[in-house]
Amino acid sequence: MNEMTGTIETIESHGKLSLCQIKVGGAICHVLVIDRPETVTYLREGIAVSLIVKETQVVLSLTPLSKSSMMNCFEVSISNLERGKLFTRVHMSLQGFSVTALILTRSVTHMPLEIGTEAYASIRSNEIMLSQR
Repeated sequence: MNEMTGTIETIESHGKLSLCQIKVGGAICHVLVIDRPETVTYLREGIAVSLIVKETQVVLSLTPLSKSSMMNCFEVSISNLERGKLFTRVHMSLQGFSVTALILTRSVTHMPLEIGTEAYASIRSNEIMLSQR
């Protein structure tokens, strides 16, 4: 699991859902939460939170995913590759946090990714879990 920390900047709620904008390093991360500020204490502007993301939910690309529904797209630098027969763990720096993606080894070869490669990591808003710090 990847964990980053940030501060809730804004919250927009409708029904049982809330869309939070969270400042992570120098970037904004959009997180969809199945809760409302009225039902949990940590959903408040200015509150420090942890963002938790599975390694399999980090999508890598060599160019930003523009004009897509993927709201979270961050510039990253590849710091290490742990190649396996089918999967490769790609370690990277994202806004000062160490983040790992688990992708097909064929994708690493096809892109190609190497240590030092500048790339983009994208994460769907509904694939990020929040917890209070």
